[in-house]
Amino acid sequence: MATRSAPLPKSITAIGKRPGAFESTAQGVESSPPLTKAAKELAQYPSHEVLLPIGGEIEFVTSYDIGNGIMAVPFYNIVDHSVNQNLGYSLEPVSNERMVEFIKDILANVEMLKMVPSGSALIDFFSQICTSIPPQSGDTRIEAADGRKVNSMLFLSPTHPGHAVVSGRNVRLGKSRHSALYSNASSNLTGSPSIVQFDPRIALAVDVDGDLYYSWPWEGFAHELAHAGHSASGTRTDRGVKYSLRIPEGPSEESCEYLTEGEELFTHSRPEARAYAGDQDGVDDSVSLRVNGTSIEVRLSKAEAELQSCFLERINMKSDENLRIALAVRRSIFGIGEWQITSEFGHSARPMYNAPKGATWKYTEHQILSQVQIVELMQLYPTLYHAIQAGATRVACDMHAN
Repeated sequence: MATRSAPLPKSITAIGKRPGAFESTAQGVESSPPLTKAAKELAQYPSHEVLLPIGGEIEFVTSYDIGNGIMAVPFYNIVDHSVNQNLGYSLEPVSNERMVEFIKDILANVEMLKMVPSGSALIDFFSQICTSIPPQSGDTRIEAADGRKVNSMLFLSPTHPGHAVVSGRNVRLGKSRHSALYSNASSNLTGSPSIVQFDPRIALAVDVDGDLYYSWPWEGFAHELAHAGHSASGTRTDRGVKYSLRIPEGPSEESCEYLTEGEELFTHSRPEARAYAGDQDGVDDSVSLRVNGTSIEVRLSKAEAELQSCFLERINMKSDENLRIALAVRRSIFGIGEWQITSEFGHSARPMYNAPKGATWKYTEHQILSQVQIVELMQLYPTLYHAIQAGATRVACDMHAN
């Protein structure tokens, strides 16, 4: 890790005292104040003080192990800080009460994803990747305060909406985002832990030239998990790789032209788009997935094909069972993305991250009201639009583009 030569980490007290920390009384005797209900609930989750590389510095933060190889970090908008290194303010701590709500809502999203095969495979991946060996030398796991390695490859941060001026640009803060903690390792087959900032109560309504689509919160979560899965496997497609393609889209299945970033294409994972990209990259390898009881062939990305080839070559040389297990874990999410998961939940996926050229589209983020249980949404409302009409959401943000 880079922590040995990196700047000294900030003290935890500089960015928020950890819950339950001891304080000295006037008589010099250490005492602990009574724990609040929220603090007691947080205490149910094992906590670790870890060193996270954020915004060009090493931050010393507490994280909570919430199961499935996932850690929750009680600071808002961590990815915004990681991507924009000169935001000009320190990390904002999350209250114990808000953190308890965040963890419960994340676990509800996890429960929903486990209802379908592709979602369950994504969740299982983060449990299993923790114990599978890295494909190359060099350990990019996160380090705890006591020097031990933390196996988790996924750290989650709550979001808080806002705006900031960064290098003369007005930047929206608090939207769902993923960031690999070690960018090079995320795309060179080594693998990197990731931070995902996410609001587990945000659903997305999408209008493309009058065609309506939507994503439930757990489907948006799956999109970010797919990014994090690519990073953990080292198969993230470089941001500079773009694909020009023409595929059928919408209810009319008319052919639409796209220019889309490669990582978003493989995270959306529509089979036709993957096949088009495979033709451009000369990749013939594919994986068979069962979606809604039907077996479909999904073309691998160039990075996925290279990882598979690299592993198989090493396995043939060493006949190492650990390598076979490591390959099986990484292969378990090959080809899985937003398209597969929304299809398994019974509705059409939104068009790819960038709408078709020339289309008028509108994204509206809807926040599910706190009194509505996430795991009951699909029982109560056939679609997100039914939930909107019933007053179970409020508009959080509108986004327009052409």
